[in-house]
Amino acid sequence: MSFFLRMILLALPAILKSQAWMTIALAVIIGIYVPARMLHDTYSLRLSQREAPISNLPHELKGFRIVQLSDLQADIYTDEQKMQPYIDLANAQRPDLVVFCGDLVTRGTDHIAAGARMMGQLCARLGVYACLGDHDYWANPQLVAQQLQANHVVTPEDSVLTLAASPSKITLTILTNVYNRRPSLETLRRLRQQRNDSAAVHLMLSHQPSDELIQFAQKSGYHLLFAGHTHGGQVVFRPFGIPLSVSYTETPYYSGFYQIGNLLLSVTNGLGLTFAPFRYQAPAEVTLIVLRR
Repeated sequence: MSFFLRMILLALPAILKSQAWMTIALAVIIGIYVPARMLHDTYSLRLSQREAPISNLPHELKGFRIVQLSDLQADIYTDEQKMQPYIDLANAQRPDLVVFCGDLVTRGTDHIAAGARMMGQLCARLGVYACLGDHDYWANPQLVAQQLQANHVVTPEDSVLTLAASPSKITLTILTNVYNRRPSLETLRRLRQQRNDSAAVHLMLSHQPSDELIQFAQKSGYHLLFAGHTHGGQVVFRPFGIPLSVSYTETPYYSGFYQIGNLLLSVTNGLGLTFAPFRYQAPAEVTLIVLRR
């Protein structure tokens, strides 16, 4: 037997023992880190900020502040006590405009009134505007829209609004884009024709960040597209930096900001929960976008 082989055999017990301890240590670290991170992300709230550069932006619109919210998901897990800091953080940004990307509730009608009352606390110079989400349609879309409007949240479906921001104007296209109701090509063309092209800024609001809608917005000269739906993945694992989540199997645009040509797509994590009563590496989020030249 060679000298080196004898040395390996003599060292083998120590190597195996060291490997066993490393495995145990790794398991303990994961066993502590994952629950701690899960607890932190489920109950924490972050502010995500981004400047949106727009060519030829009028002077009076420089610094225009847009707060984006989504997926309030009012239910037994997300009550008024949990919603209040979310609303307070949004108001603390002193927004000129607030947009809400749908899913006021998770299921049923029991929590619609409470969610709408919380939305009614939002304050913005040009108002608060919302589209409906999948869960709103599964619950009761008419009642959700009615309660939001009763709390001063504007919810016109498949409409183009022109907002007067000082002398300059901003268009806001609000689309219903959910599993139960997709915007047809005819609807998209109609809204594009109704848009006031003399306005300085063109915004689009949708629940889901569908590929077809993103392509339409980019080709039609929209500056910003706001969406939610994904909850930022809600539960996200990143082995070797690769995101693994249920949302990522549906769309690569699952959280954050994406520059697509001249279009800035913003997909916010929202507040509430859906398929699991916790978050992991996808904390709740208020999004602030500031217009710059």
